[in-house]
This record gives sequence, C-alpha cells and structure tokens, in this order.
Amino acid sequence: MESLQVQPSSHEYRMKVSKSGLYLSSAVLFIVASIPIATRGLASTSTPMALGRAGVGALLLFSGVSMVATVVRSRLLIEESQIRFRIVFREEVFPLSEIEGFRTITTGPPSHRASRRVICVKGRREPIEIAQFDPDEFLQTWLQQFPNLDQPAPTANSEDLLHKND
Repeated sequence: MESLQVQPSSHEYRMKVSKSGLYLSSAVLFIVASIPIATRGLASTSTPMALGRAGVGALLLFSGVSMVATVVRSRLLIEESQIRFRIVFREEVFPLSEIEGFRTITTGPPSHRASRRVICVKGRREPIEIAQFDPDEFLQTWLQQFPNLDQPAPTANSEDLLHKND
C-alpha cells in the first residue's frame, strides 16, 4: 500500500525561540519593575515627582506588554498564492507576483559580521526580515523559486555568447 504525502497548503513560521526568550525575559523585567517604580514613595514625594514615577512606570508597563504582543503575534505565513507578514498590530499580505526576490544582507563590524536573508517586495520600502523566524527546509526551498537579487542579472550579451557555443 502506497502512502501519498500531501503538502500542506500553508506554512507558518513563528519567532525563533532564542529571540522570543530574550523578548519575554525583558518583558517580565519591565512589567515587574514598573510596579515598584510607579508606586514607590507616592505619599512622601511631591506631585511632579509622583507623576514622573507614574509616567516611567506606565512606559515600562507598556513596553513590556508590547514585547509580549510582539512574540505572540509575529509570524510569517506562506500560502499557495501569497505571503502574510504580521508583526504586533500590523499584518501585510503580498501576492507572490509582487515578490522581487531575496537578498542577503551583511551587517556589523568587520570582526563580527552577521548575514541574514530578506525578502524584497515591490512597493515596500523595507525588506521582510526572515532571520527572526525559525527556518526549515521548506522555507529554504521556497525561497529558491525567486531570483537571488545579489547575483547580477544575465545580460543580452552573455545570453548571446551562451547560444553561440551551441
């Protein structure tokens, strides 16, 4: 009896554990620290000092909550005809026809260079960073269907040379 492997119609990628762990640890620190900062010595301090402490506490609390939201909501969803890119409170949908290709970006000082792949989309100023998501074999294979924008495009002259050799 032969079993058929059915490819799922979509693949979902969430934030890497290494990055989400850092975000969640920072979020807990911000949220827990916001309470004593905002409430410490409220009765014995002047009104401007109390408002300043409350403001800093609220800012820390908001930062912690937004970091948790980033981990929970961030994802890249690859579907048959489009990709969905969601970060915190924004979701963007791009048809596959709008994807120009992928590129490798290298950043950092010469002694600690880091390379990461990004997806370039028509009409979007910033490329979609995929380094923050857990890649798998499907994602690597899926990216190969698009042009590598780091490689020069073949020119008409180089195509003519290839055909002359035939």
